[in-house]
Amino acid sequence: MSNVSRSYRKWPEVEEILSRYFSSGLTQRAFAKAEGIGCSTLQNYLRRQRKHVTDRQNQSQLAEVELSDSTASEPSNNGGSSQLRYKVWIRNDIALEVPGGFSPKDLTALMRTTVEVFGR
Repeated sequence: MSNVSRSYRKWPEVEEILSRYFSSGLTQRAFAKAEGIGCSTLQNYLRRQRKHVTDRQNQSQLAEVELSDSTASEPSNNGGSSQLRYKVWIRNDIALEVPGGFSPKDLTALMRTTVEVFGR
């Protein structure tokens, strides 16, 4: 029986490894070797990330929207009063920020178009 030591990484460390993998341009095998981890470990991390993203997407089918006056302490560019802003996360890495004044119909159309272009 061999004395194999397992080290378990916390999710933030796994995310850092995956970030380096995505920006490396290397194959899974080459990246895993360079990082000193098993290829199957990297594949497990990728599988866990896909599940995490899918779970978040399923949870975000309906979302509560909070409106706030995010520009109250900032000077207005046009010298007028501040306006409400909408910030809607389409995916983990894409946010749509819209100044106030959009009609709900226009905002809905803009969100649909953004989702079509960038996907879920």
